[in-house]
Amino acid sequence: MSNQEAILLRDYRPNSELIVPSHKIERPACPVIDIHAHFGAKYRSEHFEARYHAEAVKEALKERGVEKAAALSLFPGLPYNREREKTRVMDGFLYQFAPIDVSRLGERDFEEDVQRQFGRLEDEGVSGIKVWKNLAFQMKVKGRRIFLADARLKALWEEAAARGWPVMVHAADPPAYFKEPDSRNERMEELKAMPKWCYGKDAEISFEGLMEQQERLLQENKETLFIIAHMGSWPSNLGQVGKWLDAYPNMYVDTAACLSELGRQPYTAADFFERYQDRILFGTDYFAGEEECYGIWYRFLETRDEYFPHRAQDFPWGGRWNIYGIQLRQEVLEKVYYKNAGKVLGK
Repeated sequence: MSNQEAILLRDYRPNSELIVPSHKIERPACPVIDIHAHFGAKYRSEHFEARYHAEAVKEALKERGVEKAAALSLFPGLPYNREREKTRVMDGFLYQFAPIDVSRLGERDFEEDVQRQFGRLEDEGVSGIKVWKNLAFQMKVKGRRIFLADARLKALWEEAAARGWPVMVHAADPPAYFKEPDSRNERMEELKAMPKWCYGKDAEISFEGLMEQQERLLQENKETLFIIAHMGSWPSNLGQVGKWLDAYPNMYVDTAACLSELGRQPYTAADFFERYQDRILFGTDYFAGEEECYGIWYRFLETRDEYFPHRAQDFPWGGRWNIYGIQLRQEVLEKVYYKNAGKVLGK
């Protein structure tokens, strides 16, 4: 067998012969608030404290034009305390988002328990609530899964609205994660590497069902401001996301972990950013110590560069394709980079 015949797809990393203008953007065109960042564990069991030095990370982000960041990795209990201690030197730089424990859902004192939790979080200086995908994907109360539109959760949304806190919601993963990881699945390599991300055989959840729950959440809680993470949960269908934004003024979206999806549809994405410039928040899904992602985001948003990688790492997380820049106008950049976040956070 020749060397050519022995090459496997997973080892295929072609060097592009395309010669076009290329820009390296070290700093953004204006200050940045990253509304979707993580300073705790990637996985709950990780001893993340040794992964980074908090003061050094803060300075590295500032060097890249990040004036503020929202920390979304807080969990109730011990991990929460560990991260608070780790990031305390970053107070004033971080907006803290935290989850509400809903394990008492259905009990008589659930609403009072929610209010007590909000009070404790307010004392900690929390700025908003984060709803993790495990609400529907993993959590069960009395043997039954909890979905976003569960009427019993209304106490949570109403309390957030009363306090003027935004609620960040991770409602679903990409549609490809709900399909078989076969040769026709464009995210097959990721799913083979991370089988727990594949929900195709879970009869209790579907991407369509989660989107129905998401829309009901927006429709039935119009006084609550929701940031639907990851470009409204459906960056590969911006037409539908736009319809939701048109229908629900209480909905905002962030760009976190959507660079590969947005960058492969530059015309559609540019039109979307232009039309919904007041409703899009800049977010990366950054984990402390991985600052290289910012330069790629700035290149996408600020240049017309063609066919460049959407990740610094070699393995094709996010899809085996390259992306294109959309070169937003300065006015739009300012809104996306920091003005919309300031409005949502009341800062």
